[in-house]
Amino acid sequence: MWSFDVYDTCLTRNYVQPKDVFREVALQYSTELEQHLGEGWVEIFTDTRYQAQHLASANKKGGEPRLIEIYKQVKKALPFIHEKDYIACELAVEWASLCPSIQMIYLTKTARKKHGKVIFISDMYLPHKFIKDALTHHGFFQNNDVLYVSSTYNDESKSNGRLFKRVLRDLKIHPSKLTHHGDDA
Repeated sequence: MWSFDVYDTCLTRNYVQPKDVFREVALQYSTELEQHLGEGWVEIFTDTRYQAQHLASANKKGGEPRLIEIYKQVKKALPFIHEKDYIACELAVEWASLCPSIQMIYLTKTARKKHGKVIFISDMYLPHKFIKDALTHHGFFQNNDVLYVSSTYNDESKSNGRLFKRVLRDLKIHPSKLTHHGDDA
């Protein structure tokens, strides 16, 4: 069975750094942020959003935080924001930035022919539905496929290995029978 990482493998952003997504969100809320934060508002918001992710991750103790948990941290630092609006904006910016890897589309089709389905595994704070919709939109996800997103679980991620253990257990696959494709060895 073959599994694939999602971000930076199947889908890439048309930004140099993931932090650039947060900068774009700030620009969408320029009037509000400049009014409340004054000079340097873009950097203040971008850094706050970045730090909020690290704080939310630390609170999660081993798992990937959900986007709402990250924005609860942003709200603590910037109480004037309406986190649902900023979350919707961040999701829209993410969606618009995604580009498929043609090579990975080919590899997932090959895997599907060989094994009947493909497993996608993502260490990501974005919602499961968002990632599944993006994979479907860009020609990756098919009916038989399976998606695991670390933010769906409390203490499981690819980085601590527990998300892979869940995949193996859920799908009753021996570790030697799973080949994972990703951007980070």
